[in-house]
Amino acid sequence: MLSWKNSFIKNYKLITILVMSFLYVFIGVKHFTNPQYFINITPPQIEYKSFAVYFTGALEVLGGLLILSKKTRKTGSYILIFLLVV
Repeated sequence: MLSWKNSFIKNYKLITILVMSFLYVFIGVKHFTNPQYFINITPPQIEYKSFAVYFTGALEVLGGLLILSKKTRKTGSYILIFLLVV
């Protein structure tokens, strides 16, 4: 029974990582393909809206790709956490 739980947890973790990676990369790419949408929802306090949109899009793509590998997952996680906090 214990091995079943371990297998379930490993599969759940893998699926979660794949879904999160896909979502971050997808939305990150959308920053480049439809930047006006993101510029429109950028708070007025941000002066360089285009730069902010492209910069956050690049961070999302980079972080989403980095969380796929065990070796780079921690770095990717820190990038995405930084992005969410900012």
